[in-house]
Amino acid sequence: MVRAGRVTISGLVAAVLIMAGACSAEAPTESAGAGAATDSGTSTNGTLLVGSVASLTGNAAPYGLSQSQGTELAIEVEQAGGDAPISLTSLDDRSSPEGGITAFNTVIEQGAAAILGPTLSPVAAQTDPLAQAVGVPVLAVTNTTLDIAAIGDAVWRVTLSERVMIPQAVEAAKDLRGVRTAVLISDGTDDYSTGAAAAFRDGAQSAGVELSEDIVFDPTTLDEAGYEELITRALQGTPDGLFLAARSTPATNLLLAADATDANVPLVGGNGFNAPEVLVPAGPAASGLIVAASWNPDIDVEASRTFVRRFEERYGRSPDAFAAQGYAGIQILVAAVRSGGGTSRQAITEGLRRLGEVETVLGTLSFADNEAVYPASIQEYVADRFELLQRGSS
Repeated sequence: MVRAGRVTISGLVAAVLIMAGACSAEAPTESAGAGAATDSGTSTNGTLLVGSVASLTGNAAPYGLSQSQGTELAIEVEQAGGDAPISLTSLDDRSSPEGGITAFNTVIEQGAAAILGPTLSPVAAQTDPLAQAVGVPVLAVTNTTLDIAAIGDAVWRVTLSERVMIPQAVEAAKDLRGVRTAVLISDGTDDYSTGAAAAFRDGAQSAGVELSEDIVFDPTTLDEAGYEELITRALQGTPDGLFLAARSTPATNLLLAADATDANVPLVGGNGFNAPEVLVPAGPAASGLIVAASWNPDIDVEASRTFVRRFEERYGRSPDAFAAQGYAGIQILVAAVRSGGGTSRQAITEGLRRLGEVETVLGTLSFADNEAVYPASIQEYVADRFELLQRGSS
């Protein structure tokens, strides 16, 4: 699938050709008419090559597909006038470090001037150093537990990190739902979940919430009854709430088990619970779940409201935070090209450094030490959707 469009870049025209999200990392499709890539990230005919790496298959596909759809919509919408063609190659990292490495190497070898992705923080920990080594800026649109400072100055986090979001969710659970003691339950086999669990521990300490037990589980050893036994154990000490650090199927299973055991205490999840594919299978069991996110569709921002309408028209469903983050990545990239005055890797990097405030679907955003700064959205899942409880702190 190839889609064309144009982006305004400081008076330069950008014709945008999107490679199919379904293209494999091993065999990407090249943009029609694009010239050979150079080390600067600009092809011989002036084309800017941008790589989008997302989990389109594998266990992170619920998050990566939304991310990719948001990016695709931004390319279609954020267009108007100019002269420097941009070719966006979208590749599948298959929810694995190996797939991510292949995808990153592919777009870097093509001369990518910037990369959006990958979807998972554990994958990014393996792939982002490849971009750092050759000076390709990476916009981390979904990596909430990645330690970007440890990788270097080429990585710019667009999403808020779990260390920003989870403590605010814990604080909200304490203030709004009276949670003063809690049990933490985390998937010990998944690097994202272990990072989220660490954020819960820090958040509990800073909020003055006592963790009466810290339970780590292995989802490969649990069936439905096993998950219910896990929740039953957590409830034995009569905590005020349960903190859940998991993603994908284990996240859904925790919600179902809490419902089956009549937990009847507030549940607080990490960013892994923000995907419809986690919540829809849980059905009514997800009701009352509190999660912090980078975005919520109820945010009173004109750009966000317009994004929701266009996404629903394009895909026939409401967008989630991952879609909004993918969309914002393109908005930030275009702003960086304008700020840096060019389409090379160096110009985009300089543009990111110079950026002040940028209006995005996430709200008014700026960067501090390569971390995006804007208010989190504290949400509660009610009647099949996340309702905005409050905006958090920046």
